[in-house]
Amino acid sequence: MERLAAQIGLSPIETADGLIRIACENMAQAVKKVLVSRGRDPRDFILASFGGAGAMHACFVAESMNIPKVIMPIHAGVASAFGATAMDLRQDLEAFYFSPVVEADLATVNSLFETLENRAVELLLADGIPRERIELSRSAQMRYVGQTYEVDTPLPSKVLEQADIPGIIETFHQCHEREYGVSSNDFAPALVALGVTAIGKMATPPPMPAGASGGDPVKGQRQIYFNGAWHPSTVYDGHALKTDASVAGPCIVEYEHACAVLPPNAVATVDTYGNLIIDISRNLKTGD
Repeated sequence: MERLAAQIGLSPIETADGLIRIACENMAQAVKKVLVSRGRDPRDFILASFGGAGAMHACFVAESMNIPKVIMPIHAGVASAFGATAMDLRQDLEAFYFSPVVEADLATVNSLFETLENRAVELLLADGIPRERIELSRSAQMRYVGQTYEVDTPLPSKVLEQADIPGIIETFHQCHEREYGVSSNDFAPALVALGVTAIGKMATPPPMPAGASGGDPVKGQRQIYFNGAWHPSTVYDGHALKTDASVAGPCIVEYEHACAVLPPNAVATVDTYGNLIIDISRNLKTGD
């Protein structure tokens, strides 16, 4: 770092800070690309931070995108493994059916949906899910006639009748506008494929015991470099923070598998599940 700093005329700490900022901005731009391509405003979202190092960068990534809030799960470093053991089981089945919506043979559509739903239920029953814990929903891949891409559109979970057609068309217009920012009444919507999602509901995991370690949440103080200056900052033991506990940046919250870095003006609270909810709204740009 010292050799690089000498080449670009900065101090080693300024060089290191610049590298971190560039890395965080690259992450932010990758997320922005996905959101903007779908016509979404980042300010309408919350950034979920996973992975052991995710929360080291999350506040800076969110700040770059004007996202006001970050959530870090208490076991962020093993979040994927935890999710694999606690998530609902799901089966997605699809059948090809192409037709302009107004010309669709509803008898065929209803028959296809019935077949898909029966098969989806069979698969979840085979996984050991009781029938009363299975939830079904319907959708269709739809597009305007002549388009080359589809939009996933929810459909009513009932026997479809001609009276349902206007509602299906309107729902598609709304979904298309939400995804791409535009819709059109000049082009006929078409069905491309029919889909059924079956969810096997698993038991909700109990709340994580916040403050379970029973220790002092304050581990010590240290100087941390933020925004071109050193700041006296507190280091916390995240596992010792109780539900509704609040910490203010600049600070670091350390967990067994992860580490959260809170910049100045950030405020974090612990929810009933032990997750760290970080508010960085005071660091964001105002106005549109």
